[in-house]
Amino acid sequence: MSDDEVWRIFYQLVQALDYIHKDSIIHRNINPKSVYFRDAQKKTIKLGGFNISKKLDPEEKFSSTVLPNTHYLSPEQI
Repeated sequence: MSDDEVWRIFYQLVQALDYIHKDSIIHRNINPKSVYFRDAQKKTIKLGGFNISKKLDPEEKFSSTVLPNTHYLSPEQI
């Protein structure tokens, strides 16, 4: 992958996280297996892997649980 492709994917991931965070959802398992390409040209990504995500209550600002992955830790947990 070129640097431009990596930055494009990174930007789309940041947009996806911003979108779910606005609805008080934390992903808790961001890793390469959670990123899918929506088209054959690999121009658009889709964020998946919400099986251990959590919707925070309105009064919660942070999640009290940490679910460590052996290789990755989501930005919300860091």
